[in-house]
Amino acid sequence: MNIFVSKKTNPKIYQDIHEYSDIEELKESVTEIYDNLNQIQFKSKKKLKKKRIIIELFINKNSRKKAVDIITPTFLKIINSKQHICTIVSSEINIKILIELEL
Repeated sequence: MNIFVSKKTNPKIYQDIHEYSDIEELKESVTEIYDNLNQIQFKSKKKLKKKRIIIELFINKNSRKKAVDIITPTFLKIINSKQHICTIVSSEINIKILIELEL
């Protein structure tokens, strides 16, 4: 799983962050976000040829993000869609989360 952050002052440049990073625009720590993402359960509606798939979550405004906000292919269902991911407390940040699933 990779989390990328960009500031609104330079929105085209995303910085890869690690679990011990501190992002003041987030209410939760990066470690908490990783834990929240790991609790999300997925179910595939069809048998896949590929065993891995990458899904995305974009965050660009003050809000609480839940699993239902993750962009998934139509054949992939989120079981616990109300799972909290994170809370953004500033509109000065863009966050892109890439989640690699092994099905």
